[in-house]
Amino acid sequence: MDAIDASATQHQRARDRNPNVRSLNLLHGNTVEDLARAAPYNLIYAVSVFPFTDPAQTIPGVTQGLR
Repeated sequence: MDAIDASATQHQRARDRNPNVRSLNLLHGNTVEDLARAAPYNLIYAVSVFPFTDPAQTIPGVTQGLR
């Protein structure tokens, strides 16, 4: 599972709280850009991404990022 956060503080907090979860890949960056580079996902779950991001960027990124 990949978890992407644009906030460096939130990213570090997640790393500190989940140091031994092997199936969790914590990424710091832009969600839409990471979706464009990643292999397609079976599921995309977003928490507080869409209210703060331009839908013209997010919706194409999500549709491209799904299988």
